Amino acid sequence: MRTLTALGVAGCLFLANTPASTQTPSLQLTGHWQFIDDASVIEFVPCGDAVCARVRGLPPKPEPGEMPPPCGLEVLKGLKPKGAHWVGEALDPETNKRYRAKVQPGKKSGELELVVSALGGLVSDTMVLVPAKDFKSCS
Repeated sequence: MRTLTALGVAGCLFLANTPASTQTPSLQLTGHWQFIDDASVIEFVPCGDAVCARVRGLPPKPEPGEMPPPCGLEVLKGLKPKGAHWVGEALDPETNKRYRAKVQPGKKSGELELVVSALGGLVSDTMVLVPAKDFKSCS
């Protein structure tokens, strides 16, 4: 399950304590979104004054030897608006390490991009999400 384990970008993380912008981005984080590379699904939900995302659907065919994360696991947390995107933290479910996360509009209409970075942004991985349709909820 490359998508959720890719949240564990190698290296140390430099987390910037960036205050949330008072400007609300046009991008609204709500509902169920599916990673295009492995079909796992996360759900964006309000978490206090921020947004978080929890695992809601597992890939139909996990990679051999990989253990999927538990259903309901919070993999994105503390997402707050900053300009046209949202910033917060991503959790690598295999190592329990946290990394910087940015959710932004995708290159194609109707897509989101999740950019997970470490080392102050020197190392990053971008994952594409699309609205989830007809998935089997693991909860």
